[in-house]
Amino acid sequence: MDGLISKSIEMNIKHLLAALFYSLTMFSCGQTNGAIQKINTMKYEPTAFNDVELNSSTENACSPEEQDIGWVGILINAPNKVIVGSEDENIAIPICGLYSLPLSDIAKSAEGLQIHVQVKDLDKTYSGFMVEEDHGTDAPLPRTGEEEEVQIEEDVLLEAYFNPDIRDYVSFPLKEGGYSVSVAYGGEVSNKVDIQVILQK
Repeated sequence: MDGLISKSIEMNIKHLLAALFYSLTMFSCGQTNGAIQKINTMKYEPTAFNDVELNSSTENACSPEEQDIGWVGILINAPNKVIVGSEDENIAIPICGLYSLPLSDIAKSAEGLQIHVQVKDLDKTYSGFMVEEDHGTDAPLPRTGEEEEVQIEEDVLLEAYFNPDIRDYVSFPLKEGGYSVSVAYGGEVSNKVDIQVILQK
């Protein structure tokens, strides 16, 4: 009986630890409700991407399917086509992702989740980190996880959704043509997704 109680307490501690570390890392990944959320007026194919809440951490119709328990990795989805109208000023290119990673590996990714964008016509790749910026200063907000020491257990997995507008985090030339996007975090690399940008005159 004492053994069952002890095991139950241990599981509760692990869940609390995961929740605590999740709240700490959200600042570095720009996934909090205070991130650069904005209204999206772009047109995408599939059209479901029109309803994605940009720079949020919510699950939506475009999110990758949840995987089996114990799965480790990163999955992303993206629109096949991004249609840019002549009157569109704030051009957004969303991706919808899901990761499940050991907290110990996330703790080693000091700079946060990294997005890679390959501009196919230029055969050049541009990269940037999802860091929530304090728009009142010239520097990104510090990682909260660096301010407090948290003991991380190797077998605790953190699962989270993310929906960045990649143009908020990666500086790359926007032109009509093809792009390939992937994400790296916690020692894992996602699948690659292809996006076609179409400029309407």
